Parts: sequence; C-alpha cells; structure tokens
Amino acid sequence: MENFTIVSILLILFVIVIHRLGVKPGSQTVRLRGPPKANFFFGVARLVRLSPHPHILYENWANRYGSVYHIPLLLGSEAVVVSDLKAVAHIFSKDTYTYVRTPGFRAIIDQVIGRGLLWVEGEVHRRQRKTMNPAFSPAVIRKMAPSFYDCTYKLKGVWDKMLDSNAPETKVQVEMHEWTMKLVLDTVGNTVFGHQFNTLDGEKSTVEEALRVFNTTIPTKLGMLAYTVSIFLPWVLRLPIKRNQLNKDLSEAARLMLEGVMVNQNSDLEGDAQTRDKSIVELFVKEAEDDGSDLQSPEGKEEILAKMKNLLIAGSDSPGIMLVWVLIELARHPEMQNRVREEITACPGAELEWSSLQFSCPFLDAVISEALRLRPTVGETPRVANEDDVLHLKEPILDASGKLVDRIPITKGTNIIIPNHYLNSSPSIWGSDGLQFNPDRWMDTYLSRSGDDPNDAISEKRRLWTFGDGPRICVGKAFVMVQMKIVLAVLLRHFIFELPQGPETPMDIHYSLVRRPKIKGLEGAMMPLLVSRVDGINSE
Repeated sequence: MENFTIVSILLILFVIVIHRLGVKPGSQTVRLRGPPKANFFFGVARLVRLSPHPHILYENWANRYGSVYHIPLLLGSEAVVVSDLKAVAHIFSKDTYTYVRTPGFRAIIDQVIGRGLLWVEGEVHRRQRKTMNPAFSPAVIRKMAPSFYDCTYKLKGVWDKMLDSNAPETKVQVEMHEWTMKLVLDTVGNTVFGHQFNTLDGEKSTVEEALRVFNTTIPTKLGMLAYTVSIFLPWVLRLPIKRNQLNKDLSEAARLMLEGVMVNQNSDLEGDAQTRDKSIVELFVKEAEDDGSDLQSPEGKEEILAKMKNLLIAGSDSPGIMLVWVLIELARHPEMQNRVREEITACPGAELEWSSLQFSCPFLDAVISEALRLRPTVGETPRVANEDDVLHLKEPILDASGKLVDRIPITKGTNIIIPNHYLNSSPSIWGSDGLQFNPDRWMDTYLSRSGDDPNDAISEKRRLWTFGDGPRICVGKAFVMVQMKIVLAVLLRHFIFELPQGPETPMDIHYSLVRRPKIKGLEGAMMPLLVSRVDGINSE
C-alpha cells in the first residue's frame, strides 16, 4: 500500500508537470494585483484549503490588494477573487448562465451526489429549480413542523436515557456530529421522502453508515492531494484511492435506498396525474413528463434518482454541521446560552408547536444567524465565466499598474472565487467585532426597516452569504432555518451544553467534502459536548 501511495503521488505530480507545460493562463484586460505563489505546483490553493481560518487569508489579501485581486492556483492557473459587494451581487444574479460551476467541482458533485440541481446549469437548472420550489414553500414547511418536533423529542429521549444510565453523574459526554446526523437524516427521510430511517430508534441504515464513514474518515495526504488536484483535473477522481472510493460508496448507498423509495411509491410513477400523491417524487415525475422523458427507461429513472440524491445527501449533511456550530458557540458563551433558554422558557408552547415559536424568541433567531454568519459550511463560491462580462465596482481599486479602476472586464473562461466566509465577517461590513460571536448585532431594530439594496450599509449587515444568493441560493434554506429553530428550542429548554475543557477548549477542523468542527487532539471529526439537564426539568 505504501509503494502504491508513493507511485500514485509521483504519477499525479508527473501529470501536473505535463499539464503545466500546456497551460496558457487566461488573459486579463485589466491586470490585477495579488499574492505571490506559496507553492510552485499549488499556488495558494493548498494554503487556503488547509488553513483553519481561510477567511483571515482573504481579509489580509483584501486589505493589501483591494476588493478584487487575482490569486495563483494549481498548474499555473489563476482566479479572480471578488469581494466587492456590488460585483458579488452581480455575479450571483447571473449564476448558472454568465457564471457557472467549474468543471472540477461539477465532477466532484457528479461523483458524490449526481446530476441533479447542484450539477445542472442554465435552462435545465431553471426548470429543476422551478419544479423543486413548491416542495419547500412556507405552507409545506409549516406542515413539516410536527415531524421536526417529533424527531427532536426522540433525540431528547435518547439523551435522557444516556443521562439516567450515567447516574449518579449529572453530565454525559455526547458526540454531536453522530446525533445531529441521525436527527437530520430521520427528519429529511420523514418530511421529504416519506421514508422512515429510524436511526434515532437504533435502526441501522446503509446511508447513515456511508455518511458517517465519508464524513469522519481521516483524510490521507494522498487524499488531500488528489482532492486539490481534482478541482483542476477532474479525471483524478477516477484514480483508485480511498477518498474516491468513499465518494462512490456514499453515492451508491443513497441510490439503493432511493430506489426502494421509488418502488414503494410506484403508483406515483405509473398512476395518472389526478391520483398521485403530492410528494417530492411526484414533482420530479411531473417535470420529467413535461420534458418528454420516458419514466420507465433506465435513463428516466436515473434522472429522478439524481435529483432525489441531491436532496438526501446535501440536506442531511450541512444542516447537521450548522446545528453543531450553534451548540459549540453557545457552549463557548454560557451567558448567551442562559439568555436563549430564558427566552424559550418565557414563551409558552415554543418547545411544543411551531405556531407558538415562529414569531417569538428573537434572540434565538439572532444566535442562529450569528453562528451561520461566522461558520458557513461552504466557505467559497468558485465559478467560471461562461461568456465575457464586466464587473462594476462599488469602490474603485488600484490595478497592477497603480491605476484607479471602477470596473473589471472579465473574459470567458476566467475563474472567479467569491469568499463567502470573508464577506460574512469582513470588518468593513460588520465592524471591528466582525470576527466575534455577537448575536446582539442582529437585534438592531433598524435592520428590520432596511431593504436589500447591496449599496445600503444596513442592508449589507442583513445579507448572509452562507446559503449563497441568486438562482443558486439554497433551495432548502427555509427548511433548514425552521428545523434549526425547532431543534434548538426543544434541546435548549431541557439541556445544558458545555465544552469538555470549558469555554476555552481548543478547537480544530476536520477536512472532508466540507469542513467540520472537532476538538483539537481527537481523531477524526470528534465533537463531544457535555450534556446535562436543566434544573427543575425531569426526563418525562
């Protein structure tokens, strides 16, 4: 195995060199300033990928080079980093048409999730998005709320049993990634697919196991190397290395489970439009029929499976990580945790029904928004220009010649990076405490009277880039926000959360397809918190 690893690394490096000889960096009408290469092969790509605080890198570069600059990447390629808010809003508004996903990221999405909403572009994306939007409308999500409560109370019951079995100790150590994944997977199964995973009841699931292995396996140096290279050379995903096999295992486990869902809902596929259930499957079937697809053909069914797989994997991964980050921040700030708990306790029925919680508990809303601001699961938005364009800037910058410019011509094929995590914490937008956890910034009454004008300073403080923006803004954003508020209202009403070594417990990042918080020094994506009952609240 060691010899194979060495040979594989040498092979990848050999191909990099050969490819590098043929690379012709895209021309820029305006030459931009930017940082020098940190590495001959990788430019600054590996530096950003492995940094525990990549937003700090982007902040330093923005302070030195302005809101638009270029960075060197793998194989001599370059990308234009855009953090000017006017230009960012323009790019997002033209997403899937003028700006599209890079071939490397599309290849990764294809291997793990399939050719669904996250993969398609242009008119195909518009049609799929139009089909999917009704499944996440406010009315539909309100109907999902009881299931959110049911699953959360199942989790509460599990933790109550853990505490009971640990008596006379009053605290128990709970691995957060494990249990939030079970919670979110059960919820997505119940509400989106009508499928009972029952992982909170102890039932085994191949999808849960595949997600667990995929997300917690410690990446090897070869795996990290291959991932970085695959963004620029998609065929690297076909190499016989462990990370690629994990991608395939997760994809296959999801496909097999969803095939079972389709069999169980066979009447949706074969019945007439008047008698079908209004399920997510039905929405996909209707879209396929409108496109003239043969639903009985392998290709037709595979297309529907790919769309379902997008919802299953993407919908079960990031929301769980978001919940973990909120609990970490509240464990770091026990006074804020107490404040949220007091707010929930003062709201009768908040931990029981959505109608009581929906328009109450503003500080809980603020805590969620602040955690999402500081801890986006996807830190950057990479795009490539699909046609020539011009970026008009909110503030002029100096180009490489020292000339002041207020617009940047973008040629077709130019790589673009939008640093979401930097935009979410930039001191120029959020003030000098932009890197600090301060939910009270969301309690400013002036925010509620602001519009969405990207030139408006107050509006900028409302704009979270965590879910993206424009045509590709996360289709399940409202689903995630409602789910998080319900879960936290129940758990914080009944439990206290602490870090194992107190608020100053050292943290680290586990690198998978997305970044996961972990306790420094622990293997894998281990994120245990100490859980205890709130005084006066019993386990019943």
